[in-house]
Amino acid sequence: ESPEVLFLGQKVDLHYRVTGKRNFEKHMSFLPLIVFHTFKTLGNDDMLYLNHLAYLSKNAFSKSRTIMLTEELEKNFIPDISSTNIDHVCVLTKGNDDNKISVDAVNELEKLINNILTENHTTSTDIKNTSIITRRR
Repeated sequence: ESPEVLFLGQKVDLHYRVTGKRNFEKHMSFLPLIVFHTFKTLGNDDMLYLNHLAYLSKNAFSKSRTIMLTEELEKNFIPDISSTNIDHVCVLTKGNDDNKISVDAVNELEKLINNILTENHTTSTDIKNTSIITRRR
């Protein structure tokens, strides 16, 4: 039995002082880098719910990635993530009749995670105006 949500996050500690005050304010937060949602069987209703969760994750940190892990898909269901906030869907059994997790699927998932963690970011010419560097997807 797997947890429904796992995430790899970046802890950020903020310390700041308001002008004219002596004490520093301290805040800690976690930015979601990769959010994993796990399912035994993935269906259309789950997609609607997870699209909302992925939207919230991307609002917290725009470079966040959402990966849905499922053992199998509902019968005759093929997920379409093109118009959603969900980045990746991984079916671990790879359509096997014996419902065993495929080594190939796990290897592809490992490659995907490594690519996400080591992706190169491009710089924008708008950095002088906005002070923000973004990577176009």
